[in-house]
Amino acid sequence: MGYEPEEMIGEPFTTFNTERSAERALAAFESILEGDDIDAVELELTTATGDTVVLEVNGTPETEDGEIVGVHGVGRDITQQKKSQRELELKNKAIDEAHVGITIADAQQPENPIVYANRGFEQITGYDPADVTGRSYRFLQGEQTDPTAVTKLRESIEACEPTVVELVNYRKDGVPFWNEVRVAPVKNEAGVVTHFLGIQNDVTGRRRQEHLVRVLNRVLRHNLRNDMQVITGLSHLLETDDDTTPAEIGSDIRNVGEESIELGERARELEDAASRDVKPSRLDPDSLLTEIASRYREQFPRVVIDTDVRTEKDICAGSEITGAVSELVENAVKHNTSREPRVEIELVDDGEWIVLSVEDNGPGIDEMEANVISHGEERDLEHGSGLGLWLVNWCVTRYGGSFDVHPKSGTGSCATIRLPAIEADQTVADASKRPTVLFW
Repeated sequence: MGYEPEEMIGEPFTTFNTERSAERALAAFESILEGDDIDAVELELTTATGDTVVLEVNGTPETEDGEIVGVHGVGRDITQQKKSQRELELKNKAIDEAHVGITIADAQQPENPIVYANRGFEQITGYDPADVTGRSYRFLQGEQTDPTAVTKLRESIEACEPTVVELVNYRKDGVPFWNEVRVAPVKNEAGVVTHFLGIQNDVTGRRRQEHLVRVLNRVLRHNLRNDMQVITGLSHLLETDDDTTPAEIGSDIRNVGEESIELGERARELEDAASRDVKPSRLDPDSLLTEIASRYREQFPRVVIDTDVRTEKDICAGSEITGAVSELVENAVKHNTSREPRVEIELVDDGEWIVLSVEDNGPGIDEMEANVISHGEERDLEHGSGLGLWLVNWCVTRYGGSFDVHPKSGTGSCATIRLPAIEADQTVADASKRPTVLFW
């Protein structure tokens, strides 16, 4: 405390308490006067230099002939202990509230079970921390998880070495995401690794952007080179071939140019969609389909367009979903060469999802373009319609949904979108889902 004993003798004990602690000190003193002991009462006191210290006080009443005449008290300085405790609480709170997933695994148990997971882990994966305690990290793996990344992670853990890997993991609802996993060994005072600290960061957005840039660069470079070769060949033909009229060659050049323009427009639309913020909202299915169907009935009066909405729920997604559905309907009506062209748009309830399908009786989708979506094979992507399907997939998966398109048995094709559903009493924040991988 810094006081000489003579300075304190005769002074009320509250003189040395901080204002915040005085009431607690008086309450403890009253308990002693009633004949009770006090144990581990924490009191803040002001030192001679004006600093604050924390004492843990124990006290018992002193009696004579049944009367309380004094107090026996012992105070232990726990200032440093309380400071360390506050620092620990601050660190624990920071870890609990961190926006990245943080886990701690027991390195001395088989399979390195998780012994702690923070709220950030729940936000990223959907798993409550209580549900993952005692489990191995492997429960996050699934069909698209790269075995090479898993091997690297396992070997680093076995060697007790820090590592960083990026791999596809799966949330509790089965939706895949790109997870950047950092693992570091934690040693005790003896230098023995007792735990592993794991940090999970959802990097799906970055991986999606990187994938998009690669595709656009490859497709545009490939098509520009091919189109220039075609135009060069047609120009040579114009110079040397007397049997082909300039009008025919001009028509061919115009077709090549129009295809290039279409591809460029599709690429620009895809780039614009990727640059927008993810803004989920409540979309009314009836209004969505009515607006789209009315527009294409007017543009293509010979095509019969039927709609069927079988849900009371709304769709939880952004406004760009209107453009994605429009793209599917336009493909269905524009390329339908049937004598009686028909397009059916159906929207049904599937639990926490809304499933929207667009079916037609046309010639069916090209296998190459179908593989772009079903297998993520965009190496041979050459046409604007293929990039259009990429645009649909981009818009749907950024809201946690999925997209599939395939030929129907017989004639025609079927495109299916799955998006989060939202109940009437749900908020958008509760119903919305995080972006997922591009192809699943």
